[in-house]
Amino acid sequence: MEMEAGSSFEGWAHIELYGHNREDGYVTTQYFGSACMFLVSVPEIPNRVEELKRPMWVGDAYMPAGTKVEFEGVPSRKRYLGPGAIYALNPTTEEEVLQVIIRQGSPKVIAVVDLPPGGPQLNMPLPIEPGPESPASDEEHAEAVEAAADMEEIDVDGFPF
Repeated sequence: MEMEAGSSFEGWAHIELYGHNREDGYVTTQYFGSACMFLVSVPEIPNRVEELKRPMWVGDAYMPAGTKVEFEGVPSRKRYLGPGAIYALNPTTEEEVLQVIIRQGSPKVIAVVDLPPGGPQLNMPLPIEPGPESPASDEEHAEAVEAAADMEEIDVDGFPF
């Protein structure tokens, strides 16, 4: 990171913008005539495989801790910011910026790569209608439907919302 008083900034930074927005990336100062702007370059983050530290829903399946999943990467991009839009510019390291980009930009799981050995498979969908994959018999299902129909309706007029 290099910084000269009053002239330019170049380095990794977290930039806080008015309107509760934020940018993280490599920042350089660009001059267009007498106008100054900051160019924020967000690097590309490729797809990555991580082991889940806690259970997580992946699509319609609940995966236990220890499952290895592939997360979608983040494409690179650039954004020019005017000094008037910036609330704070916080210099930091490349590693910190990459961690923020990964945490905020790529929560989408592409595929389950591996389940933990000997761990329970918790990826069973919840049955809605009885069928070949449902443990409920037709008789049990009919009883549940009848019990739900017999329930009294809730009087919502007394609630304050």
